[in-house]
Amino acid sequence: MLPVVSKVGETVDHVNAQMVKLDRVTDSAVDAADSADTAVRAISLAVTRPVQKVAGVAAGITYGVADFKAKRSWRSAVDSAKEAAAAREQELAEELREADKT
Repeated sequence: MLPVVSKVGETVDHVNAQMVKLDRVTDSAVDAADSADTAVRAISLAVTRPVQKVAGVAAGITYGVADFKAKRSWRSAVDSAKEAAAAREQELAEELREADKT
């Protein structure tokens, strides 16, 4: 009976060692996923703001030119462009926040 108990003890020790290895592998996988998530978020933040600005500028130019054609007033065109640019940037920021929730 003693050799059987000894053999079971060795088996349990071997299983425990394998479980420790598996735990290390899963910890490494979790760390890798966290690192990838951090990198993606950093890149996203670096790209998002310039995209918002470009979208705002494009909307501002479009609305400013249309306002100038309609009213022939430089001041009105500039005001319209600024409002449109700010509105588009805000709209895009909200769209990105909504997309980030899903």
